[in-house]
Amino acid sequence: MTRISTALLLGGVLFAGIAQPVHAQQVDPFNPLGHFIYPAEDQTTEQQQTDKMECYNWASQQSQFDPYEAYQRTSQAQADADAAGQRQGEVLRGAAGGAIGGLIIGEIAGDAGEGAAIGAVAGGLIGGMKRRNRQRSAENSAQQEQEQAAAMLQRWDSAYKVCLEGRKYTVG
Repeated sequence: MTRISTALLLGGVLFAGIAQPVHAQQVDPFNPLGHFIYPAEDQTTEQQQTDKMECYNWASQQSQFDPYEAYQRTSQAQADADAAGQRQGEVLRGAAGGAIGGLIIGEIAGDAGEGAAIGAVAGGLIGGMKRRNRQRSAENSAQQEQEQAAAMLQRWDSAYKVCLEGRKYTVG
């Protein structure tokens, strides 16, 4: 898929929450940060769109960063973190495994019921710790991805502005 068709897929939905106020009517896919772009030499509407599209692609090449692709990656990382938070089975599996182990040890020691109860509690705690560790890891990964994307977006934005200004636009 070319950068042009990828950016067209962007539409007004993907960057609306990032760059535009809620009341914005339409987001330009080739101006994802919603800059005010003034044509200083009376460029036609068609020329403005072409220039913005070419500057989008040029900024992506120069910065080695495409805002649309980054949005997709950070969305996936956040979905992974959310999925990790929804895994409740580890506590139950840990409790069940602990109960079985405790039952066996309790049977040997003479009180299978008490051994099973202690094993269930211990197993549940271990399962809960595993779940929390996995969730924290996924959340940290998503946060790192978002921070890196924000820094790269700033680099991309600088290149985008330079390109437009080179084509005789005032960017604010």
